[in-house]
Amino acid sequence: LAATGKKPILFLDEPCLSGYGSAFTALERHDVISMIGEVISYLKERTEALVGIHCCGNTDWSMILETGPDIISFDAFSYRDHFFLYPGAIRRFLERGGVIAWGIIPTGDLAGTASLDQLVSMLGAALAKLEGLGLDPKDVANRSLLSPSCGMGVTDVRKASEVFDLLPQLSTACAGLA
Repeated sequence: LAATGKKPILFLDEPCLSGYGSAFTALERHDVISMIGEVISYLKERTEALVGIHCCGNTDWSMILETGPDIISFDAFSYRDHFFLYPGAIRRFLERGGVIAWGIIPTGDLAGTASLDQLVSMLGAALAKLEGLGLDPKDVANRSLLSPSCGMGVTDVRKASEVFDLLPQLSTACAGLA
């Protein structure tokens, strides 16, 4: 990848972290931070890649942000309100240059249920919440990625094509937010 001249992005997909804090996950917070942080440090020491973490559901986002990723990826269509329960951690992450990958286009059974205007409105409201934390929404928008929400693997081919067709339209429509 280095030969392409592009900076690679490596994502750690952590679907089990949505179970953190339940009776089914016996790990302590500091253990999760330590283990994931160790992997991120290892990758950053040995590559030029940006390292992101993706979690499919709700979790303790402050814990995830504390592990040191460059990018946080989440299902913003279903869980953006849960994400904003951690304003201090989000602010610190973004102030140090972190990037948010907004999984905003619904997939799976929800594919096709949101219009372009609704998605733009959702992202605008999310940026307004970040502005309420004292962050420049244009700066955050310029350091954001847009993606489908979780569930592409169970989305039928026709709906998956619609999701991917909507992605560049959403990016263009959101250019006015930045």
